[in-house]
Amino acid sequence: MSAIISREDKEKEVTVKTCRIHIIGVIHGLESEGERVRNAFEEFMPDCIALGIPKEDIATIKKFVKEGMEFGMSPEQECFFEHLSRYGKVAIPPSDLLVSYELSTDENMPLEALDIDDENYADIFTKKVSLISFIRNSRRNKKLSNKEFDASTAEKFIEEWERRYNSMKSFKAIEKAREKNIASRLFSLADRYGRVLAVISYQRFDGVVDGLSSLNIH
Repeated sequence: MSAIISREDKEKEVTVKTCRIHIIGVIHGLESEGERVRNAFEEFMPDCIALGIPKEDIATIKKFVKEGMEFGMSPEQECFFEHLSRYGKVAIPPSDLLVSYELSTDENMPLEALDIDDENYADIFTKKVSLISFIRNSRRNKKLSNKEFDASTAEKFIEEWERRYNSMKSFKAIEKAREKNIASRLFSLADRYGRVLAVISYQRFDGVVDGLSSLNIH
């Protein structure tokens, strides 16, 4: 795997087999991330866009664009976006996902889902998280929702949020499984496309790049 681009804002271009994959770690919810995706698309000119979300979420984005359906959020997501708004204008649904969908539609380009689908996620969750762990984590997160964050940047806020909300071993295992699935899907897409623009969440970026590197070595 050869690294061509490496910046502090989680952006890297790698070569897998004969495919070039440009990976962007975005902060879902910041409106400015949509323009970042658009700029990367125009500079890289991919023949496929891959999103680090499950296929069900792509269907939701499509319905939002075509039918204007309401974009529902959990209390935890509402809390997240409220804190995120300290660091810039927030867009819901995330502008990076909307821009990716619009670009794929305008250019008649494949839009691929990388994350674990809902059915498999439920299966992994059941295996990794016991009832006691789930209750303990829910209570803990409820207490954490009332605490303030003192991060100086959006990136540091994301890292602090991750440490607070996914610190339990069982929940960390789920996030690792997601990163492994995203890396595996990207590795598979390298057989079908010559240039892939991968848009994934900021907090999953390092794990996905490491997972892809490991697959590329073997």
